[in-house]
Amino acid sequence: MTKFVYMIIAAFMLACLSCGDGGTGPADTTLTVSGTLTCSLAADGVPAYGSIVTGDPDSIMTSVYPITVAPFAGGVSSYSVSDVEEGSYYLGVFIDMNENYDPEDSTAGPDDGDLLALLPLVVNGNEVLNVLEDDWDMCGGGGNICVSGNLNKNGVADGISGYAGLLDSNFTFQYMSVTAFDGGSTHYNIYDVEEDSYLFGAFIDINGNANTEDPEPDEGDWLIDPYSVWIDQNTEIDVNEADWSLYHN
Repeated sequence: MTKFVYMIIAAFMLACLSCGDGGTGPADTTLTVSGTLTCSLAADGVPAYGSIVTGDPDSIMTSVYPITVAPFAGGVSSYSVSDVEEGSYYLGVFIDMNENYDPEDSTAGPDDGDLLALLPLVVNGNEVLNVLEDDWDMCGGGGNICVSGNLNKNGVADGISGYAGLLDSNFTFQYMSVTAFDGGSTHYNIYDVEEDSYLFGAFIDINGNANTEDPEPDEGDWLIDPYSVWIDQNTEIDVNEADWSLYHN
């Protein structure tokens, strides 16, 4: 894990301990900081958390103004914080990709697979600071690559497993995500992918008999024809209705 990630985790843990009343600014301070968070990897409803912090990114950072962040929708979220004093700060935010963060737990922070950003912030008036796609770093992955997307198939019952992943030339999964369908769709995330050439493959285990250790489709499952992809950055790959074909021996 990078030093940057350790510092921002420490900042968020301190946020739980050092903030409780919305910040340290005086009551008559009226400056506002707001903006948007953009991340195509974040599924709808995924929460994000953040704070305006002070200190040295290579040392200890302390939260001074916790921010209110809206859940993601369409790859975009928004945040705002009021009553901020003029000064130099950092904006620290993280996306709880695995949705296991407990803001009531003073020892909790972002963990493996979460996405984090730490940006310099100078407040001289009401400020707008947006967090863009390229600003995110991965907790536990040292900034390694994430592949994500949606599997869409009408008529698939809720709870049916969808498999998506990157295969080698022998059609063996090197990286894989298994998620459950809900309302004809499911979102997958594959973390810590190394830069390389792969085959992208996916199938829907309609009969629920796939071996999760070495999964393969069989009679009655929906699948796609694997195709070559070069992965060298965070990548989104969706599988849509027309991409599926029914498996037959």
